Amino acid sequence: MLDTITTLTTQKDSAAAGAELGGSIRQAFGGAAADAVLVFASAQYDYQRLLTALAQSCGTGVIAGSSSAGEFSNLARGEGHVSALAMRSDTMRFAVGLGRQLSRDPAAAAR
Repeated sequence: MLDTITTLTTQKDSAAAGAELGGSIRQAFGGAAADAVLVFASAQYDYQRLLTALAQSCGTGVIAGSSSAGEFSNLARGEGHVSALAMRSDTMRFAVGLGRQLSRDPAAAAR
């Protein structure tokens, strides 16, 4: 089974935004940690502070995402915010990787 939650924060302080997102994720999962999070954040944030606070507050280091030019969840949208999709599963395992030189050797980049 896969449980998901989407959340969005308008908090401007990077660490506070990460903590708020993580708190929302934990609350939605009944206090349990997320297994993985996809996060999309405006370029105005300090990503190191944002992601450190998010990882600590939601209980996972499996975080991927990107900068964005507009953020949304199923309840809200806007610009200059941070949105996240968190996942929790008892049947799936999640990991994050970085593929390099994808156009030269796609198979090698996927390993």
